[in-house]
Amino acid sequence: MYSDGLAEQLNLNFMKIIWILIYAHSGVIQEPEIFYNKISAMKRKKEILKDFNDDYDDLGVFEELIRN
Repeated sequence: MYSDGLAEQLNLNFMKIIWILIYAHSGVIQEPEIFYNKISAMKRKKEILKDFNDDYDDLGVFEELIRN
């Protein structure tokens, strides 16, 4: 983010939380979806659960901390 190294000199941490939704539909893993807020991730999860089949589908939302 700061190419001059100022952030490192000042010992600043720039961190973000992202949410990653991973969905397997009928045993096939779909492309992961990344969200920048939890509300959006949970809305998408709720949409998927409408047509969810417990026998063949799997769904997970994971929180990840990233450093810029």
